[in-house]
Amino acid sequence: VVHEAVPSSTAIFFGTELLSTRVLGLEPFTPCGPSEPITLRLRNILREYGEEGDLFTEIVQNAEDAGATVCRFLLDLRCCRKATSGLLDPGMAACHGPALWAYNNALFTEDDLRNITRVGAATKEGQAGRIGRFGLGFSSVYRVTDVPAVLSGETLLIFDPNGTHLSKHISRAGSPGIRLDFSHRPRILRAFAEQFWPYHGIFGCRLPEPAPFPGSLFRLPFRTEEEAVTSQICSEAFGTERIQSLGTNFLGSNRLLLLFLRRVREMSLEMLPDTATSAEDTMPLAMLRRKEIRDLGAPGDPLSWAAIEQLTACEERSKTAWHYLVLVCQDDGELLELFHRHTQAGLHPLPPVAGVALPLALTADGKWVPHLDAEEGQVFCHLPMPIASGLPIHVHGAFSILSNRKGLWDTAERGEWNRMLLRNAVPVAWLRALDHLRTMHEAGELESYEYHVFWPDINTARYPFTEAVTGFYQAVAARNGPRLFSDGCSWCSLRDARFLHQAVIRHPTLGAVAKRAFATILPYPLLAVSLPEQVRRGLGKAADAGTYDWPRFYCELVLPNLEDLSVVDRDALLLHALDMSCDDVNKLLQTVPCIPATPHGHLQLINCLVHPRGRTASLYDPKDGRFPTGDSFLSPERLSQLERLGMVKDTMALPELLERAKTVQVLWTKDRVQGCQRAACILELLQDAVEKRVSNTMQAAFQTVPFLPGMLPTGEQVLLPAAQLYHHLKAPLVGLIHPILAPKMLGKNFSLPKEVASFLGLDRQIPASTVLKQLQGLSCSSNALPLENLQDSTQCCYIHLNKLLQSDPSIRDEVAAAVAQGEPFILVGSRFMPVMAVAETLSFEAGPYLHQLPEQYRPYRQLWECVGLRHTFSWDDYAQVLCSLAKMHAGVPLPAAELALALRLVSCGLMADDKEPNAYQTQQLFLPDQEGILRPRDKLHFNDTAWMPMDRDVLLCHEKLSRVTALRCGVPTTRHRAVERIQLPTADFSFWAQPFGAHEDLPTRLKNILAEYPASARDMVTELLQNADDAGARLVHFVWDRRQHPVCTTFSENWNVLQGPALCIYSDSPFQQQDIEGIQCLGVGGKQGRQDVTGKYGLGFSTVFHFTDCPAFLTGDSALCVFDPHQYYVPTATTERPGGMFAVNPEFKKNFPDIYGTFLPSLFKLNQGVLFRLPLRTATGAAISRVSVMVVRDQDIRDIETVLAESGEDLVLFLRHLRTVVFSEI
Repeated sequence: VVHEAVPSSTAIFFGTELLSTRVLGLEPFTPCGPSEPITLRLRNILREYGEEGDLFTEIVQNAEDAGATVCRFLLDLRCCRKATSGLLDPGMAACHGPALWAYNNALFTEDDLRNITRVGAATKEGQAGRIGRFGLGFSSVYRVTDVPAVLSGETLLIFDPNGTHLSKHISRAGSPGIRLDFSHRPRILRAFAEQFWPYHGIFGCRLPEPAPFPGSLFRLPFRTEEEAVTSQICSEAFGTERIQSLGTNFLGSNRLLLLFLRRVREMSLEMLPDTATSAEDTMPLAMLRRKEIRDLGAPGDPLSWAAIEQLTACEERSKTAWHYLVLVCQDDGELLELFHRHTQAGLHPLPPVAGVALPLALTADGKWVPHLDAEEGQVFCHLPMPIASGLPIHVHGAFSILSNRKGLWDTAERGEWNRMLLRNAVPVAWLRALDHLRTMHEAGELESYEYHVFWPDINTARYPFTEAVTGFYQAVAARNGPRLFSDGCSWCSLRDARFLHQAVIRHPTLGAVAKRAFATILPYPLLAVSLPEQVRRGLGKAADAGTYDWPRFYCELVLPNLEDLSVVDRDALLLHALDMSCDDVNKLLQTVPCIPATPHGHLQLINCLVHPRGRTASLYDPKDGRFPTGDSFLSPERLSQLERLGMVKDTMALPELLERAKTVQVLWTKDRVQGCQRAACILELLQDAVEKRVSNTMQAAFQTVPFLPGMLPTGEQVLLPAAQLYHHLKAPLVGLIHPILAPKMLGKNFSLPKEVASFLGLDRQIPASTVLKQLQGLSCSSNALPLENLQDSTQCCYIHLNKLLQSDPSIRDEVAAAVAQGEPFILVGSRFMPVMAVAETLSFEAGPYLHQLPEQYRPYRQLWECVGLRHTFSWDDYAQVLCSLAKMHAGVPLPAAELALALRLVSCGLMADDKEPNAYQTQQLFLPDQEGILRPRDKLHFNDTAWMPMDRDVLLCHEKLSRVTALRCGVPTTRHRAVERIQLPTADFSFWAQPFGAHEDLPTRLKNILAEYPASARDMVTELLQNADDAGARLVHFVWDRRQHPVCTTFSENWNVLQGPALCIYSDSPFQQQDIEGIQCLGVGGKQGRQDVTGKYGLGFSTVFHFTDCPAFLTGDSALCVFDPHQYYVPTATTERPGGMFAVNPEFKKNFPDIYGTFLPSLFKLNQGVLFRLPLRTATGAAISRVSVMVVRDQDIRDIETVLAESGEDLVLFLRHLRTVVFSEI
């Protein structure tokens, strides 16, 4: 032993053997397969085993191959004590946490121990009784662990492909683990007791006590988070939740695991909680047990067996049982020969074995029944595979499967093997299982069994399992096929089975009748069997020979054996035979007595029958046995078919028909019903008779014979000749003024042919005068007639008149004259209205005075053009209704409905008229005031000055009338009234109105003047200073007011744009009257002849129009003068006087404070001077200005400031009065 002072790492570096390795005497084992890293190979294998539950399947497979009968699993959630010594390697401490244990009661052989260490070696391939083939199944445990261990007998295998847990003992790269043999080295258990402590008590294991274990025990310690980080196999850690999910899904994915196994008959899952103090404190979670209920016997070979198996699943407190008839057998045909050839060639195929499992259920009285829709058919290769076959049963076979057991080979020799297995072996097992069910059914052991419930459907089967469907139906259809067809009592093969066609069975009324008759008439040994659609598809043409469609059913069975059927079934089938119109059936019907006849229903030949409502019916008595009997046989369709098959129905010439018509009146007096029946028969016979050439004399004679029932306008029923009647279809056009044919009296289903109506003259043209009288009658009777009838009749009249006008324009005067007197003519709703009260379009409800033409009447344009219907109503129409309402409610508020009408007439009617009203039209107009009283337009005002107090004598129009509506109707506004009141006359301020502005020109004149005065800041300043000096001012103050002033109380909405930025010029000398008059004289020179002033030409002030479109000045705080060459801003401006002069009194300041505030009353003593205000022209104003297109910029005002700063002294040097000039900015 190396001295203790030498570090272990140094000893290992020099290759010194470890003492533990010598004690263990371990045998590292090596992997088998391609020379790739073992961890890479395992990682690739796990990619194929995608689900954690696969490890249960693979461990059960190993147990089955080992010959075990029990396989038990344990979820060990204990976190074992931290081991400090006694471990094979310090790295094994990580494996003492939660683990999955798997136990089976079979010992591993030496070959098994050797094989399980060889990954991918396919060590069981070719071994009889072994279902593992690829050497990959055990690798699925690496999904949950990195260090699996296997104990069997006295041998323990510990796998460590990563080399991280047994690094002390695995010296060679690629060695997946070690093998310990306790029989030869029992001291291992004492030396490393801590390593084997978790085994103690698990499924009877006594480790670390020395004793051979009677079975095989797998320990799979779950991969921890730390191990997942370094693992080269799988990076998935297993925490508590994931471990518990293994238990939750245990039964769900493994319920059928034992179904086709021969050895393992029980598997279970238990849990050892983390709080357990002993390995015996386990908790059962789930158990699955397979038990053979009944051995059904099997052929002699050892691979074949048949039994009813019970699968029992116990989970928590629930217990569920399923039963299956399981049959497995070996194919003895070409598939067996192929197996022998492959075996001789050195291949290792499985024997050609196939099996099926049919779900059954046990009843309370111990009988078996099919368990239909129990589950979807699944595919097995001993163990279940995740493949749905689309078959109604579970299928097992020795398939060539993919290495991960997830699919079947489909190509090359392996794919062909699978297809042959499905086509040959599976159908053999399937049919034998069905034969067992037949035996059980015959013995009374199987109930509620339809023979086809476990038969496949080619439409739902999935490839390649369609091969099994094909082989199944080929075997059923073979010459000596099995007796698998049944009617519920007896059994037969396809050769003796007879089927009704689906068209017969699915008939909505005769399906059941046909099946009863089929079963009754079919002779022995033939058997009437149902043929579901999926069976029919599977059998294909093989079922055609035994299938009866309707013709074959009638010709071979029904008609030759009518006496064997009940009367009810016989008559139902005969009626259907008549309805079929099949040539073969019709020929046989004509030769067999088959139609029940009066009086006792005896069967009669068809050619001996007489049509009961035929032309010669009155010649026969019912006792003669010549009339068909039974309501069903007397339907029009059946009688027509009987007639085609030979039933007698004589014809009658016109002279005889005329004589029969003359008898109707006599019969009518005795019995009106019989009289009408005879008349109906005559009309029916006439249809064929008039197709031949008819003389005019005969036609005229028929039209004068009173044999037709008619109805007078009063509703009375009479018998009249055709010449005095109109067709009943013309009732909407003449029904109120002429008698019409009464078709209901001729029979419920009576229909008058067009040829007969024409022959009798009932379809003669109706003149316009008659239709106009009908409309008058409709108008007079509108209250008495149902609304629907009234509307239909009226529309028919309009249609007829419109067509007449299209075809004969000469009647226009007649139609126009009928409505020229103002008579009601157009139906609106339920009342007729004069043409003048209706227009084609009306956008609002104006009844009962004005109406829109109903939509359904619009297409009749010729009629409306003829009667003068207008497209729309005019101003005068709406005004006339308002006038009528005013007269009706003189001085009284209108009711709510009529007030709403009046408002609609104004807002929607008058405003919709594109033509501007003239003065006379507006003068005659009545509008509603605030109280809803209709008043003349000139008595009302529109209130657009809500802030002003209103005089009591001012009447305001209704609040729902908009300003635009009021102005269009000529209603003055209160704002306009207020402006007029403050407007001044020229000579005396006491007058209210005085036109103001340039006396002689419009914007064009100003534009021309501005062309001579360029937009120069110096020129404008010079002119303004000159005007101030001429007025005797000593102070001029320029104020650039950049504010936006309020716009609530102004002259008009157009004025509001003037409330923005402006240039204000204040001088401390107010204007005199001569100054005010002079500044208006554009180009005349109001200052000419005065020696004390500078200005002479009257043009200088016009320069301000470079900056503004509406200059204004306030002088002496008493008069406001506004220039408005566009007549846009001042409401009272006119072409003659484009502007206004207003008295600035307390009333003005109260009513228009927003305007007054723009003249800066808080900055200047306005009563001692004059203030000019020039609203600066914006881009919007320039777009509509006809004076100048100049947009005033900030720089333009800065230029004025610059002129005053730089040249102010020069500008005032020679002025007489001006002393001070100031420029300010707000």
